[in-house]
Amino acid sequence: MNRLTATEDKLPASVFGLPTNFLKMKETDDNDKFLHEENKKREATAPDGSIIEIDPMQDYFCDARPQVSEPYKIKIVEKFLNWARSESIWVLGFGIAVVAIYTAAFGIIDEIFQRSITVAVSLILAILSMPLADLYNSERKSIKAGQWILDFILIFLIVLSILWFASVYDELESGLYSFLPTDIAVGCGGLLVVIEMTRRCFGFPLAFFAILTIFYALFGADLPWIFAHGGYDLETIMRTVWYSFDGVFGFI
Repeated sequence: MNRLTATEDKLPASVFGLPTNFLKMKETDDNDKFLHEENKKREATAPDGSIIEIDPMQDYFCDARPQVSEPYKIKIVEKFLNWARSESIWVLGFGIAVVAIYTAAFGIIDEIFQRSITVAVSLILAILSMPLADLYNSERKSIKAGQWILDFILIFLIVLSILWFASVYDELESGLYSFLPTDIAVGCGGLLVVIEMTRRCFGFPLAFFAILTIFYALFGADLPWIFAHGGYDLETIMRTVWYSFDGVFGFI
C-alpha cells in the first residue's frame, strides 16, 4: 500500500481521471477563500472591450522601480505657493479693473505712478498666469525650481526698473538729467521682461519683431540705400523706449 502511494505521487493526475490542472485549481480556490474580496482574482473589461484577468496578489509584484514620494514639507510649500499665486492673480486683476474704471470716469490719478504701476502689475499678472513651469512642464523638481527662480528674477527686474523710472522722472522732465550706465542697464532689464512676456502671451513672431526694431535702431546707420538712418545709440533708445511716455509707458 505504501509502494502504491509512492507511485501515485509520481504519476500525473490525468492517469486517475482528473484534469491536469485540478490540483492547482483546487489549491487556488482554497487560498482564495481566505483572501479579502478585493484581493481575489477577477475579470474586468478593458477600454477596448476585451476581457482581462486581474490577479492582485500577482500584480503586486512588478519590475518597475519604486517611486519615492515627495516629503510632506515640500507638498505644503507647493500648496501654499499655488494658493498665493491664485489669490494674487485675483487681487491684482481686480485692482487693475478698479483703476481702469476710475480712470474712465474721473481721469488719471497721477500720470507717472498710474502708468508705471499699471505696466508693472500687468507684467506681474502675465508672469503669474503663464509661468515657465506651466509652459514647459517638467517632472524634475530641480528644473521646475529653476523655472520659478527665473520668473521671480523677471518680477524683480520689472519692479526695480519701474521704481527706477519713477525715481528719476522729475529730473528727466527738467531736461537736465544725464544718463548713467546703471540707468541704461536697469531700463534694458525692464525692456527684456516686456519682450519675454510678449513672447509668452502673443507668440515668438511679435517678440522677434520687437527685437528686430531695436537692432535696426542700433545698427541701421550701417545699412545701404534707403534702409539707412541717422543712427541711434543705446542711451537714446532707452530714453525713448523706457524713460518716456512714448515707448512702453504710452498714453493711457
